[in-house]
Amino acid sequence: MSSKSVLEHFTVPDDFQNGNTFKGKCYAGRTELPDNLKSMFRPIAMVTPDSMLISEITLFGEGFGNCKALAKKTYTLYSLAEQQLSKQDHYDFGLRALVSVLRYAGKKKRNSPNLSDEEVNKFS
Repeated sequence: MSSKSVLEHFTVPDDFQNGNTFKGKCYAGRTELPDNLKSMFRPIAMVTPDSMLISEITLFGEGFGNCKALAKKTYTLYSLAEQQLSKQDHYDFGLRALVSVLRYAGKKKRNSPNLSDEEVNKFS
């Protein structure tokens, strides 16, 4: 295969077809987009998701009553753990881990309806 392929009127290097260009920031083999492709994309802005609001909505969806207070406690616990515990890669205190714990708490609540919301959240 040639070192370049033609896509309509743009010349695209082969490593674009292999997907090596669009990896995350920590990928060592990352390359810049050529100017002819850069002009086709618009700049975007991203914001950090509101984890407390997401926690509150998740708890509400799982059937908890005092969602605002429980979400605040859970979010505070996760943010303190993220700040104070080891920064090793295998520890994950991000949004995905937080939501999975809240979903597990909802599962526990459905399996043990006699427990209060505070107890279910504490044991999860």
